[in-house]
Amino acid sequence: MQENKVYLEYDQVRRDKYKRLLAHVFLPDGKHLNLALLENGLAIVSIIPPNGRYTDKLIQAQQHAEKLKLGIWAMPEYQPRPINQITNHAKGWQRFTGTPVAIKKNKKYTRLLFNDKVDIRVANANLNLFPALDTYVGKSLEIRGWVARKKDSYTVLINHPSSLVQR
Repeated sequence: MQENKVYLEYDQVRRDKYKRLLAHVFLPDGKHLNLALLENGLAIVSIIPPNGRYTDKLIQAQQHAEKLKLGIWAMPEYQPRPINQITNHAKGWQRFTGTPVAIKKNKKYTRLLFNDKVDIRVANANLNLFPALDTYVGKSLEIRGWVARKKDSYTVLINHPSSLVQR
């Protein structure tokens, strides 16, 4: 029986808040599996700060797969929808388009508001990764992430600028 091995490379933080292992996976021949999945449109970039190793390469691989409409980038269920359709969102990672109209900041998050029921939030601890959030106000954006619902309000937590695409 042949033994198959992979090698894990960790960044600054090994686990996320859900206790999931955060690692780059490599084959014995040096092939970076995370990168290969992105290159083929079989995954999406999910940067969890402070981890940032290989960020530029990973984003470039995703952009290339998206441009060529590989994998998920060709699938109807992964196409962006207007943010006003967020109320009938499906489970899992989603893409929405919209134009934020204002900013609201509290102790933990800065929010880009789309209307009184929909926002995206950025942890204040991660603001240094982004251009000034007020530069997004009034601009058409694509938001990529997981929708959270609280009563009749919806939010998407954005950890890295790669999840906000100006259109």
